[in-house]
Amino acid sequence: MARKNKMATSRKKKRSNNRFVEFFSALLGFWPVWSVLLLVIVSVSGYQYFQQHSGAELKKIVSAEKAQNRNKRNNKKSAIDVKQIRISGHFNYVDIQQLKTQVIKSMQNGYLSSDLETVREKIVAFPWINTVSIKRIPPEAIEINISEHVPMMRWQKKGLVSDRGVLFFPPLTDKKQRVFSSLPLLKVKKTHILVALNFLEQLMPRIQQINLSFKQLEEDVLGGWKVTFAEGQQVIFGRNKLTDRLSMFSKIWPVAKGKGRIERMDLRYTNGAAVAFVKNKGQQL
Repeated sequence: MARKNKMATSRKKKRSNNRFVEFFSALLGFWPVWSVLLLVIVSVSGYQYFQQHSGAELKKIVSAEKAQNRNKRNNKKSAIDVKQIRISGHFNYVDIQQLKTQVIKSMQNGYLSSDLETVREKIVAFPWINTVSIKRIPPEAIEINISEHVPMMRWQKKGLVSDRGVLFFPPLTDKKQRVFSSLPLLKVKKTHILVALNFLEQLMPRIQQINLSFKQLEEDVLGGWKVTFAEGQQVIFGRNKLTDRLSMFSKIWPVAKGKGRIERMDLRYTNGAAVAFVKNKGQQL
């Protein structure tokens, strides 16, 4: 009985194996179909992937090319050289050729791209320049309007003071040194220039009334003022009560002048002034 069961089981296993072999053989029979189907699926998937990614890359490339072309156009425009520099204004000492050279040098980025404020600052740095305005005149011109410092006085050995009270240091040739040597001289601290000019503003109408020409204003160690006139006379005002001393100067000078040739007048007295004459020194009024 047991032997019959084993034989039956063996036959079932053989049949099962035979079915598997037949199924696998059937699959192998359809392998060309499966190969084609798999190839189609892979091709479709690859095509879709390529479309998505290559399209994005293509857009990037196109965008990059457009940006590059736009930059080339902009650079071409901005790279336009300045063809004409027009300079206007009242000036006597500015080196125009040197100024034009500086403008061209400052606009190396091109006619449109260069910063005009930077160009203006470079021009203002010129010693004689007081004010500057600059603008573009399309298509390729630059218009510059300048005003110079007007020298009114000398300061110490090398400086000049303008009519606006600006201290500047232009390069002075021997010829210009001679020209400006006739200007009045300020021998005061740099920080006291405006104070000195304020004092002179009050003094000048008074000395014009008595026919004196101003030559020099000197500040002493205590901050007091000493004025020298063209003929060599000196007046010491000091640093205190300047309004009162200016009034006293206007009253005493004509009186003292009638008594002789004045060499020096010291107004630092409470109720008068000490006047030294060329021949008779030491007389007090």
